[in-house]
Amino acid sequence: MDDDDVIAVLGLALVLQNRKRKRDRTEWSKRWLLKRMQFSHVNLINELRFSPTDYENYLRMDEKLYLKLLSLITPLIQRQDTVMREAISAHERLAVTLRFLTTGRTYECLKYSAIISPQALGRIIPKTCDAIYEVLKEDYLQVSKQLKPNSNHYTSLIVVCQILVVVLVRAEIVVQEK
Repeated sequence: MDDDDVIAVLGLALVLQNRKRKRDRTEWSKRWLLKRMQFSHVNLINELRFSPTDYENYLRMDEKLYLKLLSLITPLIQRQDTVMREAISAHERLAVTLRFLTTGRTYECLKYSAIISPQALGRIIPKTCDAIYEVLKEDYLQVSKQLKPNSNHYTSLIVVCQILVVVLVRAEIVVQEK
């Protein structure tokens, strides 16, 4: 056997070894992630409805405001079930987004309470934030136009909006109800 044959055999062995590694995956989802309806934070939220102070502490808004916001953004974030799996509901999407915004937890940490993979959270949370902005932007833009760009109030408003979107959501929903 000459050097070219040895190199060819080693190359073939490496290719076969890499193919074997790719086949080692035995499941596409972790079993506990498939039990989202059983373990999800949505069950906790449903129980917290009977204790308004705990509900507000968990989501940083009362149930009435939450349901109003949910009704506003549902058409933008609701997905259809498929043959392969049940879609993550608008309720779950909004709840996990509010928990992310209020706690500052990472997607990796949130996956345990939401029972949603970090990859899915990475798509859900930004899209839900975009939906919140879309449904509330008209009222928000009216407020910001009343302030002068160089004033301290304007700067404070921008900082608050960037850091605490939930505060803006609560304020805008209250304004809309009046």
